[in-house]
Amino acid sequence: MKNAKLKKVLLLVVVMGLLGAAAGSYLWFKPVEKISGMEAEMTIPANELFSAFEMDEANANEMYLNKVIEVTGIIREVKSNEKGLPSVIFETDDVIFGVMCEFESASGAESIKQGDLLTIKGVCTGKLLDVVLNRCELIN
Repeated sequence: MKNAKLKKVLLLVVVMGLLGAAAGSYLWFKPVEKISGMEAEMTIPANELFSAFEMDEANANEMYLNKVIEVTGIIREVKSNEKGLPSVIFETDDVIFGVMCEFESASGAESIKQGDLLTIKGVCTGKLLDVVLNRCELIN
């Protein structure tokens, strides 16, 4: 009798483990929606976005974190990330740090150069040293 209960408990644990693995696998490999299909929740100059994080990071996280935003400003630097995709840094009042936008594809970003006045849409992921926007797309 005790052996039968143990078998049922073990079977339940195995089934729950398989269901958990299946759910985790689904979420891990689930495709991410392209930024081009998402509408920006707000538009803000790069310097204002950076200043908001400099003055009160907790409040800025509430306002911008994980939201699709459009950032406008002058490009300070153009480079490639570790995957070879373009990333740009907008100028701010800070001489070292700014707003970094990492593109999800090279399409349309090849023509960007230092000094350009641009608007870029992306998902704000917070502030490391720069304020970071991921999955970016060039608007103009």
